[in-house]
Amino acid sequence: MKSKRPKRKVDLHESRVSGNEWLIVSIVLSLVVVLFTAIPIFKNPQLEPDDYRYLENVQHLKEDFWGKILDASVVENHWDHLWWIDIHQKVRFFRPTVVLSYWTDVLLYGKSPLGGLLLTNFLIYSACVVVACIILFHWIGPGLSFLIASILFASFYSHGEVMWYVAGRTDSLASLFFLLGLCLHVYGDRRSSFRWFAVPCFLLAILTKELTAILPVILFFIDVAVEKRGSSIRDVLKKEWRLYSSYSIIIAVVSAIRAAIVAGPETGYPYPYFILPGDPHFLRHFWGQINAYCDNLFLAIETPPVKDPTPTPLISAGLAIGVILLAILTYVLSRQMKYWVLMALAIGSWLPTITVYISERYLFLPSFALAGAIGLLLVHLSGGRSKNLHYAATFVALVWAVHQAFSLNLKHQAFTVPPRPPQAMGRQLTKSAISIPRGGKILMVNLPGDWLQSQFLEYQMRVQLDDPLLEVTTLTTMPRTSDMGANLSIKRTGDRSLRIESLNQSPVMARGDEQAPWVSLETGSNYADVSGMKISVINGRLSEATALQFNLPEDLGRYTIMKWTADPHRVWTGDAHGLLATYYRALHSTVQRISP
Repeated sequence: MKSKRPKRKVDLHESRVSGNEWLIVSIVLSLVVVLFTAIPIFKNPQLEPDDYRYLENVQHLKEDFWGKILDASVVENHWDHLWWIDIHQKVRFFRPTVVLSYWTDVLLYGKSPLGGLLLTNFLIYSACVVVACIILFHWIGPGLSFLIASILFASFYSHGEVMWYVAGRTDSLASLFFLLGLCLHVYGDRRSSFRWFAVPCFLLAILTKELTAILPVILFFIDVAVEKRGSSIRDVLKKEWRLYSSYSIIIAVVSAIRAAIVAGPETGYPYPYFILPGDPHFLRHFWGQINAYCDNLFLAIETPPVKDPTPTPLISAGLAIGVILLAILTYVLSRQMKYWVLMALAIGSWLPTITVYISERYLFLPSFALAGAIGLLLVHLSGGRSKNLHYAATFVALVWAVHQAFSLNLKHQAFTVPPRPPQAMGRQLTKSAISIPRGGKILMVNLPGDWLQSQFLEYQMRVQLDDPLLEVTTLTTMPRTSDMGANLSIKRTGDRSLRIESLNQSPVMARGDEQAPWVSLETGSNYADVSGMKISVINGRLSEATALQFNLPEDLGRYTIMKWTADPHRVWTGDAHGLLATYYRALHSTVQRISP
């Protein structure tokens, strides 16, 4: 027989109305927090460079939905079109539900879906918060502890990235399906059919992001240790074999489809997008990730995607707080299996991300587990002898939530007001009134952006100019030097060749402090990109070049050459880590068409 569940400190059957009111109040207040943190991003809706790769996939779906649905479901990062970046492998992801969500947005919001894309991000995140409240209500029970845990989850500083960063919805959409599946499963103790409704939620989750494959493991842990649906693991498997066989089949089939679609000899795990165990940088990356994530969760400190190369303390203040809190939680809640389920969820959803670049959105599911653990701690303390300890812990958790929410609001106010490079570039292209033939070929010289801007430039311009056939190649980027390539010249040296050189021996191409591996710019070095373009360094040294020769695969008459020039009245002198260079170059430069 099914064992009886331990009796809650608050009897839900005797306090049904009160309990429902707690749930409603929790959802309303949590959504108020979400709205408060999100409002600034709608004042100036913007996109990041890599957001455009999804919208470019949508262009192909609009042309032939059923014929291109599989190809459009693959999201790719590649660098083989950037001759100066020494990465030859591609990174490919199978993201059908994510791409379909953008396709739906474009259908709903038309050719200018900027605000609509962010609105969808906001709605997906809000739905995650509502489902999280329902799960926490079931596991913690009505009361102040539940309310604090719900508000804390809605407040986390790390959640901003799934709102302002359109491509960040990959994590919130995957988490929504994950949390829906978890919610339906745990409420299946009251209505068993709910447990089967969780299966399609899992299918959608794993089609959104692979790390959600841990959900069946968490659900089985709940059945064995929390719900005690059998006297042993074998007994649970015997009773629920159909359910867990369904999950296993989904994992196997989706994995096979994904492998067939994204695998290939050109795909891999290139540094620095991936930092694998065994890589000499892995331990530094891993330790930096732990410090950065703890700083973010406990002190609302922004998490940069690439760790600052300057020396940092071995243990940050956030990590120290995290270690102490983990010790307290484990000591107090070690006998509560719900706590260990939450720990498994946090670790299981975080571990797959330790080999990827650092990102705040990777904290989404771990932060849910953290909020749940705080709720369980507060409930435990409320039943103890010292009420003052419970009040003090509740006050600290509330201050924590308020600090996170206000910090995120301020971050959004500061971050979303200045134009980002794609928007600045789009406006400057519009002002230039340069005529670009449909399906044309563009050569960009002295591009006002870093390697990331160059990486996604073709996607960006295809979307901004509504031309999915446009071909864009970046020859040089604006160097982080005082004149930023303002004194370069472009000379025709043949029917298919160009020479770009400096008029005053300043660099026309110079390596920045990006972590991506650059090629050597020594005199005599020769390179080629995927299009067949060949590049020779005529004059240069290891990290900068003053003269480059480009031999193109087609006649120059087939190309539109666009040169960007930095504002001569604004000299960039740099900052401590070069963090302002990208914005400076994008905002204070102009473009013109060149006929060498």
